[in-house]
Amino acid sequence: MATTARDVDDMKQTLNHACDGLLSSLNASKGQVSLEMLLIVTFLMMTLIPLIAYMYNIFSEDIWKVDIQQAQSVVEKIAEYSDKLSMGGEGASTQFIVYFPSKVKNFTTVGRAIIISTETPSLGQIDQVAITKGSVNSSLVSWEGIGGMQRIYMNYSHGIVYIYRE
Repeated sequence: MATTARDVDDMKQTLNHACDGLLSSLNASKGQVSLEMLLIVTFLMMTLIPLIAYMYNIFSEDIWKVDIQQAQSVVEKIAEYSDKLSMGGEGASTQFIVYFPSKVKNFTTVGRAIIISTETPSLGQIDQVAITKGSVNSSLVSWEGIGGMQRIYMNYSHGIVYIYRE
């Protein structure tokens, strides 16, 4: 059976109609895919953003608890060294490195008390205190805004332990 020019034209027309239908359905499905993708991304954003905010809030609340514990550890360590210097007698001195948490606002001494003040987001200022066996004095230098690693120097003189930093 021989194909005529008319048969070839009919086949071309059929193929063109089929391709046009396929292309128009592809264009329609592209729009549908874009809409579905937009809905999925919107849903994920609406779910993830509150979850991330909640997790940030939880972690930021716990961080200040760690700072308080670290501040208490620093106060106790300084008090321990102060007591050892008092037993060492006149002229005894020492130096050591401690880490002050970033939330520490001030370091002071009053009589036999060593005080570190820390700032918390929900409770305000909290003081960590340790009592020593003898008098202590930290007024030789400013301790405002102290945070991070600090080299602490201590010297026992005339019945008082002097505490200072670089």
